[in-house]
Amino acid sequence: MRLVPRRASGGRPGAAHRRDHQAARGGHRVGQSRGRALTARDRGTVAGRGVTAVRVRITYCAECGYEDAAADLARALMIEFREKLSAIELVPFVDGTFDVRIGDDLVHSMLRDGGFPNPDLVKAAITSRLRV
Repeated sequence: MRLVPRRASGGRPGAAHRRDHQAARGGHRVGQSRGRALTARDRGTVAGRGVTAVRVRITYCAECGYEDAAADLARALMIEFREKLSAIELVPFVDGTFDVRIGDDLVHSMLRDGGFPNPDLVKAAITSRLRV
């Protein structure tokens, strides 16, 4: 005995199912823009308030298992600063690396400073950058 899927009333098999998913996405197709695109100027200032957004890069040793420490630091920064950060970039690397850069400035290096960074010191460095 072979089971055949039932057709949705008035349409192809699964048409109602697809409509439900489109409604959940707000009528947007996958990959379709949901609003106007942000320009470089939008990303450079926070909500038009004239505050310069900051870019953070965390380079960590993937083969050493530092992913959790990198993710925890990124999470703490996202919670603290929200839209004031233009980006938090996680870069997997090798050789025992755990570096934190704010813009072009190296604020913590495992090689130079030893260990993982204190999140409060990284937050203080970001706060001082935002005041400039």
